[in-house]
Amino acid sequence: MEEIESIFAHRIPTFQYPRTPRMLPSCPTDGQAEILIKDSIPRSFIVGIAVGNEKIAERIYAILVMYHIQHISIFIAPDVITTQWSSMIKDGHMPDEIAYGWPE
Repeated sequence: MEEIESIFAHRIPTFQYPRTPRMLPSCPTDGQAEILIKDSIPRSFIVGIAVGNEKIAERIYAILVMYHIQHISIFIAPDVITTQWSSMIKDGHMPDEIAYGWPE
């Protein structure tokens, strides 16, 4: 867990800019940070999937249904596919999210 927490540190050795006080606490200090996971992520840790548009949300929904995975929340967040995304989170602004409804 210490390795994961390190990407949220005020300063990190691989990124020249320190974390700003306004930055969203849920976002890593370096927007290009990556975490490699061995094997898989337990499903109980997955609280939702964010995508950029409704077309992708429909595809994700179809994949989840195909694998009999039910009711993982899907959110459409158009801001995440814009060039302003990085600046938004550094300035403390949450992206707009629209819940994609699961048809019953």
